[in-house]
Amino acid sequence: MNKIVLLTCKLFDGDAYYFSKPIINIKEVSKLKIFRDKIGISDTKIEYHNVRFKGIIKYFERIINMLFQSRKSSLIVGIYEIPHGFIAMLIGKILRKKTVVCIISNPAYKEIRHGIRLKFSYFIFRNVDIITTTGTQSKKFMIKEGFNENKIRILPNSIDVNEFKPIECEKKYDIITIGRISEEKQVDLFIKIISLLKLNHPNIKVAIGGKGPDFEKINLLIKELDLINNVELLGFIPSDDLVNFLNSGKIFLSCSKTEGLPRTVIQSIACGLPNVSSNVGDLSDLIINEFNGFLINEISKPELYADKLDLLLTNQSMHDIFSANGLLHVKKHYDHSAAEEVWNNIFKTI
Repeated sequence: MNKIVLLTCKLFDGDAYYFSKPIINIKEVSKLKIFRDKIGISDTKIEYHNVRFKGIIKYFERIINMLFQSRKSSLIVGIYEIPHGFIAMLIGKILRKKTVVCIISNPAYKEIRHGIRLKFSYFIFRNVDIITTTGTQSKKFMIKEGFNENKIRILPNSIDVNEFKPIECEKKYDIITIGRISEEKQVDLFIKIISLLKLNHPNIKVAIGGKGPDFEKINLLIKELDLINNVELLGFIPSDDLVNFLNSGKIFLSCSKTEGLPRTVIQSIACGLPNVSSNVGDLSDLIINEFNGFLINEISKPELYADKLDLLLTNQSMHDIFSANGLLHVKKHYDHSAAEEVWNNIFKTI
């Protein structure tokens, strides 16, 4: 039977498409209607419904559009609980359709999820049919919070492993990272880590991809710590240049204070980079400590990251083993086929 799926989200173009790919790969899905602020990456099975208005009015426009398009739908999906999970839940209740809310960040991060917002999020979770999390730790947290285990599915962020892979190119940088340059990503800590590494590696080369509200603050810190010749702030990396950027580095460093399961980290491992990362969110599913990278539990201590990075910079054998292990792990658990299997199971369940 042909299935029509409705999806409401924000997400950048690439993330929206990568999230959609496992759904449209399912043979029974004839159409995926995506409701977001603008048209994204095209596909024969994808139909975009963008909005004309801005501000809060655009959400009313989206609800009306989704109600109009929902009659023949089999499933309604919202990525992130507020506002998109709420919209999916509302449409599902009105038209008696099955609904899924996908938690793509860390549900245990109390700096965002607290007070009225937390209560509203839990109201949404209680009133949808399926909740997905990005990994094991998030699922455990949701169960601990009282949600039915049978209602929760682990839906890992997935990538095309034929697109993200090691390529022959110059390794311009010893360490790279990419992401939003903002407070929760702890890019200031990243810079302090590099400052420590410079003591033993005076010619270390580092690149940071991404933009964000702390961009100028980080630029100033680089100057203050005398790292102008070591650290490059590259700004936004276009999606068509991402594979080349990831392959230009030897090691990927992430020191965020919170994450779900960032697709950029998956992509970096798929490109052969060992990872050193703060042990937050569901990263422990992806980065197996001392197998394909290192996880740091005391996430605010720069010396702990620096010690592990120094090991990988000076021990080529360890670097190569971690790289090979990471490639195998990502191909097995984070290719689109793994997420497709989860969606197939969801369709069978509902």
